[in-house]
Amino acid sequence: MQHISTSETDLKVAKINQATFKKEVHILGAKDKIAIRKLFQDAGITCPPNNDIFPYSNDFLNKLKTLATNISGDAPRLEVINIDFIREIENKEGNERLLDILLQKDVLHSRFIDWTAKAKLVSAREPQWTLLADLINHAPDEPEMEQLKRETAAIRDNRLLLQEPDLIQPILTAITDKLLAILNKRKVQYNAVYDMHMVDLQDNIYFKKLTPEQKTQHLCQISIAGKAGDPNSGRPCIAQPTEQGFAGQLGYQNCSIAGQFQSAFEDAVLLSAPQAKTYSLPRKTISNQAEIDNYVTALKTELEALLKESSSIILK
Repeated sequence: MQHISTSETDLKVAKINQATFKKEVHILGAKDKIAIRKLFQDAGITCPPNNDIFPYSNDFLNKLKTLATNISGDAPRLEVINIDFIREIENKEGNERLLDILLQKDVLHSRFIDWTAKAKLVSAREPQWTLLADLINHAPDEPEMEQLKRETAAIRDNRLLLQEPDLIQPILTAITDKLLAILNKRKVQYNAVYDMHMVDLQDNIYFKKLTPEQKTQHLCQISIAGKAGDPNSGRPCIAQPTEQGFAGQLGYQNCSIAGQFQSAFEDAVLLSAPQAKTYSLPRKTISNQAEIDNYVTALKTELEALLKESSSIILK
């Protein structure tokens, strides 16, 4: 009895003329088909008993290729896995392919189990690695950070994403603790500068002339006051951020505080003294005493003229 096969998976009457048939020289027995079907089912591929098993080989081989792609590639993943042996199986048709799968059944099953486990590790660890790489970019160039930077670079350069035990989480925890200490220090400095400027602003004669509503309104507009009626609520609190929240919190700059309070001061002057004028000090390179004297004389002349036209002058 001769056996024929075709690669056409939907062999309906209308497609018989277009289908290509070939004589099968590789015959699989019932036990062989059961073994192959079990291999597919162990990979999560439903293979009904009465169906031709050849089409399901495509699903199985595609799963293997996808797993190989998911666990290898860019560092710190594994080097790109050579899947030529899978492609060689794919290039065969009918029972010839199934026979090859049968002959390599143990290897294929082993690779599927191994790559599936590694894919789960990649899925769990890669977000942690991305976060670690981001935090390392924010880490200052300090001696205590250098070792952590070297260890992080070693994970990437040696492709140790899947190393056991996990190398990423301990470094992530360590750098989180160190960055938290830095963040707390910056927030303390920020709050100290904030308090100093707030005292100066509250003591300013022009600011004192504003109504309580005007004070609150202008402080809130420039993000100094966080809550109406509570100017000091703009001070940042020192709290334990999440690892993901560090990137946004490491940017406290005291210089921005000075600018905010300067805006509040200028607003206060303009409201309390509507005729006030603003004046930007001219920038100039000075090299000797004579140039200093000339600069001061010219500046004095300009300011005196401006003061005749206004009640106050806001220097910038």
